[in-house]
Amino acid sequence: MANVGTKKKTENQLSLEEKLLQFQKEQEKALGLDQANRHQWFDPVPRQFLAKDKSATTLLFGGLTMAHDYLVEGALKGLGYTVKHMDCPDNESLRFGENSRCRQN
Repeated sequence: MANVGTKKKTENQLSLEEKLLQFQKEQEKALGLDQANRHQWFDPVPRQFLAKDKSATTLLFGGLTMAHDYLVEGALKGLGYTVKHMDCPDNESLRFGENSRCRQN
């Protein structure tokens, strides 16, 4: 008798899960998020970074904390890369950037 009750409960759970899955698919389709029509954007790397380019290429990075910038710079230099962390912009740099950007009228 105990097995019959658990088997019946499992069937109820499956039908509920099926209903939820059907509802999910309907909502995704209504919102344009259905997976069947989804096309992932892909931008292939136009050029490979080869070992021979290592000495002639400088890696620029920034935006981390100062401690992280120095840590990453040291680690990459230890691996033989030429690297430079970009300092945080000062007020003058930000003001110049705002005044020189293109504006549409």
